[in-house]
Amino acid sequence: MRAIDDRRFHALCLGIAGGTIVLLAAFLWRNGMDAFWSLAWAAPTVFFSKLTIFSGAAEQVSFSPWSLGLLAWVLDLLASALLLTGVKGLDSLPVMGPAIVQARGRAGQALHTYPGLRRLAIWGIFAFVFAPLPGSGSVVGTLISQIIGLSRATTLLAVGSGAGVAVLAYAWLADRIGEHGRELIESPETVAAIALGGILAGYLALRYIKHVLSQA
Repeated sequence: MRAIDDRRFHALCLGIAGGTIVLLAAFLWRNGMDAFWSLAWAAPTVFFSKLTIFSGAAEQVSFSPWSLGLLAWVLDLLASALLLTGVKGLDSLPVMGPAIVQARGRAGQALHTYPGLRRLAIWGIFAFVFAPLPGSGSVVGTLISQIIGLSRATTLLAVGSGAGVAVLAYAWLADRIGEHGRELIESPETVAAIALGGILAGYLALRYIKHVLSQA
């Protein structure tokens, strides 16, 4: 079983690496080499906060919500795959090292807060990465998966799926806001109704997910 999982994991990593190279080449071919610096600026911003995807709805931003969402998803996949490869020395890197050490601490705290992560396994990791829970994300989700004993291939699929659905939801909502932005600005009642409805729906969904994950 270990050999089979290793082959699946390596195949997934090759697919992620190859897809990333193709996407980067297509982006530079379409926008020119000068666009690399704007991409380099957007990458860490959207990786550390998926809410940055909503900035794509602004006219002055060079990336659309869908582009930022795709960028965030690719970065999540790369980060998860890198951690799962078990590369030594990551903890000693200037910026990444302290972040990984902190993420390990958050992973332990998350398991204490949400014991259902062990019971639900794959679906628990999916929900944890998808939902904007405290300390959640692809890095912490990957570390938790390894603690509870999921295989590397399964971890990558669970984390990638959760992150993918999350950024898809953010990009879709940001795109809708941008498309109807002028109409919303001209109708305060509509803005208030949408905001209250969104907050209520988000609160109920997050509360349900937290309840499920909190059950041992």
